[in-house]
Amino acid sequence: MMDGLTEYIMAGVGLAISTITFFLKKEAKRLTELEKGLNEAHDSLAKQISSVETQLATNDTRDRERWDRIRADLDAFEKLLEARRQQEIKIWDKIASVKG
Repeated sequence: MMDGLTEYIMAGVGLAISTITFFLKKEAKRLTELEKGLNEAHDSLAKQISSVETQLATNDTRDRERWDRIRADLDAFEKLLEARRQQEIKIWDKIASVKG
C-alpha cells in the first residue's frame, strides 16, 4: 500500500513542480518583454530629450545673437541721435549769431 501511495505522492510533486515551472517561465517571458518595452521607451525618451536640448541650445544661441544685433543697432542709433543733436545745436547757434 505504501508503494502505491508513494508513487501518487511523487506524481503529485512532479505535477506541482511542472506547473510551477510552467508559470515561472511564463512570468519570466512576460518580464523580459516588459523590460524590452521599458528599454525602448527609455531610448525613445532619451532621443526626444536630446532633440529638445539641441533645440533649446539653438534657440538660446539665436536669441543671444539677436540681442547682440539689437544692442549694436541701439548703439548705432544712439550715435546717430547724438550726431543729429550736435547738428541741431550748430544750426541754432548759427541762427542765433545771424540774429544777434
